[in-house]
Amino acid sequence: MHAPGGQRELARSNAPHSLIYARGFKDSASLHLLAPSSSSSVIRLLTQLKNTTNMLRPSLMRVAGPPRRLLRAMSAAAVAGARHASTLVVAEHSAAKGTLSASTLSTITAAGQFKGPITVLVAGGQGMDAVAKQAAQVAGVSKVLVAEHAAYEKGLAENVCQAIVAAHKAGGYSHILAPSSMRSKNILPRVAALLDTQPVTDVIQIVDEATFVRPMYAGNAIATVKTSEPLKILTVRATAFDKAAATGGSATTEAAPAVAAPDAGLSTFVSENVSQSARPELASARVVISGGRGLKTKENFAMLETLADKLKGAGTWIFGVDSCYMYMDDMGCLFSPLCGAFIGVLFLFLSTHTLLSILTTHFSSSPPSPTVGASRAAVDEYHMPNELQVGQTGKVVAPDLYVAVGISGAIQHLSGMKDSKVIVAINKDKEAPIFQVADYGLVADLFQAVPDLTKKI
Repeated sequence: MHAPGGQRELARSNAPHSLIYARGFKDSASLHLLAPSSSSSVIRLLTQLKNTTNMLRPSLMRVAGPPRRLLRAMSAAAVAGARHASTLVVAEHSAAKGTLSASTLSTITAAGQFKGPITVLVAGGQGMDAVAKQAAQVAGVSKVLVAEHAAYEKGLAENVCQAIVAAHKAGGYSHILAPSSMRSKNILPRVAALLDTQPVTDVIQIVDEATFVRPMYAGNAIATVKTSEPLKILTVRATAFDKAAATGGSATTEAAPAVAAPDAGLSTFVSENVSQSARPELASARVVISGGRGLKTKENFAMLETLADKLKGAGTWIFGVDSCYMYMDDMGCLFSPLCGAFIGVLFLFLSTHTLLSILTTHFSSSPPSPTVGASRAAVDEYHMPNELQVGQTGKVVAPDLYVAVGISGAIQHLSGMKDSKVIVAINKDKEAPIFQVADYGLVADLFQAVPDLTKKI
């Protein structure tokens, strides 16, 4: 019997029914099965379909498959709901320096919101004792697992993911967390595939054990995601969480569960070319001075290097401001109201102008160590190396002070720096989007403003 639109109705029952769609036929048509809800009716229906052609059997199996997977997921969720939350944090570290990354400390803070025990997995080559010792001292950590093997030394995703999976199978964790970085973006999707679950990336807020907040569309939209997966795998945006205290903990340390073949044999480390710099890593610097296409040439980035060197030796004046309005008639510069802190070295440059409602002044005895970054446009034009790129496809930073020089403020760049505590923008285009997120904006020619600012320090 043919139904409208050329579709065939295979069987009909008078019992209550639900509509099922089976796809995948050679004619690309959709087959409608009116399937009764009672078990006895299902038996009668299957009897009626006994002589169905072999062409239909694969499609019927596809219809039957998802309910079985759903039942397995529901069963696993029930088991997960019966146990207390426990979290495995995959640490990022520098084996050469023997230190955990700052982003790992922020991830431990995020893990602490689940109110369960926190285990830190440290995976690397031989000689991980220093990193493991530091991880054990972090406040809130209950246990440290150390996976030492030559296969883990360079962080190859195909190898490291096996150590994570083995640790999870032994510990039965409800959550697996890692900092949101290029490394974790390479590793955690593999872990999720091996454990048959969906990861949630770039988490900026934890609502409860199954509900998380994450940005979308380069930060233009904020999504609240609730997952029903029994195992939650998360990457955490470190700039959204405070760093856990590096001391005060007394976690136990033990060897991670053994992996039969740590080297999966799927990839081989060949070489790496890392730029050496005396400046701090971009993601952990307290002060970041970034340049964009407006600097025009690679040589002009030397101006920012000179400014960073001057700032390092100048110390930091921090002004706590309730409401501050500044207007510079001679330079066409308008400052909007702000609440928070302003790096006072710029005050040296602006000292001849009006500053209202300064409530408190504090001096920081530890001078910052500024570093220099760049927009994607500057990196694409080979003015700066790509490891110094700030933005959606580069590093996400949140320093105490972010100075954007000659950067227009494309949405991809803003998503990587808009969480900075104080943002200062220097651009000759007063309509540049960067001024929409800046606490302080200077409409001026950067080739005049930056040297003048450097001289005043």
